[in-house]
Amino acid sequence: MSQVLGRGNFSRICEMPG
Repeated sequence: MSQVLGRGNFSRICEMPG
C-alpha cells in the first residue's frame, strides 16, 4: 500500500526542486 500511494506522491516530489 505504501509503495502504491507513495509512488504517485514520490513522483511529484521527485520532480519538485528540493
